[in-house]
Amino acid sequence: MDVKIVCNQNKYNLYKDKLEKSGFSISDNAKLLLIDLEDNIENIIVKKNGELYPIPIKEIYYIESFGREIVIHLKNNSFTSSNKLYQFELTLSRDKFVRINKSQIINVSKIKKIKPLINYRMKVTLANDIITYVSRNYYQAFKYIIGI
Repeated sequence: MDVKIVCNQNKYNLYKDKLEKSGFSISDNAKLLLIDLEDNIENIIVKKNGELYPIPIKEIYYIESFGREIVIHLKNNSFTSSNKLYQFELTLSRDKFVRINKSQIINVSKIKKIKPLINYRMKVTLANDIITYVSRNYYQAFKYIIGI
């Protein structure tokens, strides 16, 4: 069975060795995911034009899904990833990133302003002037994480 490992580089080889000794194989395309939730991951690997780039987490403005495609947006650039949106939700720090609707996760530190709307929704303007919306399903969790 294939397993994808998400952890810091210091622990990666330890997990890899233990899993391989137990009969697992390591693959970035695996459906089974091992995440070390105690790690503070500083970079993620993204793809652009067939090349891979390490991107610092703190530079991400938001992540969104378009069907099966995941796009990571920085201030002036965008990249794709083979991960699923829920995988980012699990691996990114919950106090720095928050899911705001079915298809988007935003970096809380990149919020420029928030405007409450009717029906338990919010309009969020990011520091790069992108506007997005918090849906009713994510309204309470969003308020809690940003402290309002």
